[in-house]
Amino acid sequence: MIQYANNHSSLVATLKKGQEGKVLGLTGHMDVVDPGDENAWKYPPFSATIEDNKLYGRGSTDMKSCLMAMVIAMMELQEEQQEFNGIVKLLATVGEKVGELGAE
Repeated sequence: MIQYANNHSSLVATLKKGQEGKVLGLTGHMDVVDPGDENAWKYPPFSATIEDNKLYGRGSTDMKSCLMAMVIAMMELQEEQQEFNGIVKLLATVGEKVGELGAE
């Protein structure tokens, strides 16, 4: 983890297989924009509310499913018996909405 501020850390996970070779980076951000007036929301913005088979809340569609897909892909690569030569890095960053701290 790389901490940028209190309660704001980016995650770097590394998977190496075979001989060291090229590096493939999978990246996405974990943060969301400020919700504004939380009283104006039908559902609490920082809770996961399911209604009529739909998920409501901040970040429920903004990059979070992509991050999960990358995590699952890395888990499957780890479990895969076939070797490859190289490194896969997951870079789950914060600070994307203001200043791009994590990407920096």
